[in-house]
Amino acid sequence: MTHRRDWKIVEDEDISVAPDDSELKIIDIEPNMKSITIYGRIKEIYSKFRFERGDGSKGQGASFLLHDPSGDIRVVLWDQHAKAFTRNEFNINGLVKINNGFAKKGRAGTEIHIGKYGSIILSPQGVDLTKHPRLKDGEMKKKKESIAQRIQSIGIREVKVKRIICPHCGSMCSDKLKFCGKCGEPLPKSQ
Repeated sequence: MTHRRDWKIVEDEDISVAPDDSELKIIDIEPNMKSITIYGRIKEIYSKFRFERGDGSKGQGASFLLHDPSGDIRVVLWDQHAKAFTRNEFNINGLVKINNGFAKKGRAGTEIHIGKYGSIILSPQGVDLTKHPRLKDGEMKKKKESIAQRIQSIGIREVKVKRIICPHCGSMCSDKLKFCGKCGEPLPKSQ
C-alpha cells in the first residue's frame, strides 16, 4: 500500500526562524517565530490550568514570566511540559533554557509556547551566568507590585493563593507552610 501526500506550498506567510540561540534575546522575539532557543530567569510563576480539547480529550498547561537583560516574556507550557512546575528547580530566579519554542500573539503580547516538539531545561549546565544575572531584590519588589496592578486592572476582587514567594530567597512555597523549604526562613501568612 502506498500513501500519497499532497503538499501545499505557501508563499508570503509571515514565519521566521530564530537566529542562533547564543545571541537570541527576548526583545528579538516576534509573533510567528519558530525554532526558538533562549535562556532566561524565571521572574514570575503563574498558575497551572486544565482544559478540554475539541475532541473531548483533556490537557493541561502552565505559564511563567521569563526574564533576560533585554526584557520579559510570558512562556506557556503545554501538556507534559507543565509538569516542570512541580520540580524543585522551578523557582523564581531559576535559570531555564527553552528549546524549539514558537512565538505567537497572546493575551500578554508576544508569548513563547512550548508544545510537543519543544522542551524546557531547568538549571542548564555550561551557561555563561554573566549573561543571565540573578534578579535583584528591587526587581522582585517591582514584580509583586506589577501582579497587584494587573489583578486590579482586570477587575479581580478576590484572589485565592495556593503558593507564596519566600521574601528571603524567592522560592515558591505552599501557603500551608510556616517556614521556607529551601532557606528555612519564616514565611508571611497567606490571607
